[in-house]
Parts: sequence; structure tokens; C-alpha cells
Amino acid sequence: MISRLFLAVPLLFTGALCMPLAATAAPAAATASPKAISLTLKDVQHVYGSTFQPFFSNVYKASKYHTCGADYTGSYAAMFGNFKKAGKAAGIVSVLNSITAYPSSKSTACAAATFGTFLTTRMNHSGATIHTSSLTGVGDTASLSTIAYPKRHAYSVMIWLARGMHSAMLTVSSIGTPVAQPGAITLAKILDGRIGAAG
Repeated sequence: MISRLFLAVPLLFTGALCMPLAATAAPAAATASPKAISLTLKDVQHVYGSTFQPFFSNVYKASKYHTCGADYTGSYAAMFGNFKKAGKAAGIVSVLNSITAYPSSKSTACAAATFGTFLTTRMNHSGATIHTSSLTGVGDTASLSTIAYPKRHAYSVMIWLARGMHSAMLTVSSIGTPVAQPGAITLAKILDGRIGAAG
């Protein structure tokens, strides 16, 4: 099952590690850390079922760079995997989210402006087919990308949103069939609610 899980998300996973971008959700405290804003196991299981379990998490320290959009003050990434029996693993196999905090809304806006270019450049080199559109009703600004790896029969929906001094990236990946967007949007709204509460 672990090898099937990484078939769907190897490049997206790498992107989250190398460049953190930073409905039933409980409000976050005003001083919430990126980790406190992140999706929980309960959130993921509510949308995708009890076979999902934590797979990876990491706290990122503040960036040493001071250019606009690269000067994040902290970031957190967490991945949840579907631990169905290997023979029944088709469908949604992973949920990855990362939250990034910035020192100002200006820095968040800079990160938002560069994310589309980053995604397109990184994914196009992987042989993926990408379609991106704006997403309303989530964040101050948000986009939704569908990503397909035809040779691998692997698919992802990636949502990137920014609000105030935070950004969030959410990637839901599947094998065999494309990811239905409503579930991913539900999780994005949970993140957005927590970001809004955190300020």
C-alpha cells in the first residue's frame, strides 16, 4: 500500500517539502501556530473515511530569506494515507496539507502571485496535465488545479488559498479515477475557517 500511495503524489509531496507555502472545524486561537490550523485526522476521516491514518508531518522553522513571499515565519505540513488492504486501495489514497504563516499580508500576496508559476513549472516537467482555475468562497484568493499523470493512472486536486497572513495548500490524490472536487473543497473550507480565526 505504501508504494501505491506514493505513486499518486511523489512530485506534489516533494514540492511541499522543498517550498512550504504555507465546516466541522473548531475555531483556532488568535495566536494559532501553522500546526494548530492544519487538518486533523478527524477532519480527513469525516470526508474520506476511517481507513485514513497519519502518515507524515513536519514543522518548518522560519525562513532565512527576507524577500517578499519567501519570508515565512513558520510552516507545517501533514500527510494522511489511506491504509485499506492493498487489493482495495484504488480511489483516494492520500491527503496532504501545508500551512504557512507570513509576517504581513503583503508577503502572503507575494506568495500567492508566484504560486501558479511554481506549480506550472514544477508539474509540467513531470509530464502531468494541469488545469487551473480560480476558486471562490475560500480565502482572500484561491485556486484549484486538477493534475493528471496519464501513464500512472494517478490524479490529484490541489487547492491553494491565502487569507490575511497565512496560506494553505491542500492536495488530494487518487489512483484509477480522478478526484471528485467537493471533498477537497470541504477540507479547504475547514482550513480557511481556521485561518480566518487565527487572523
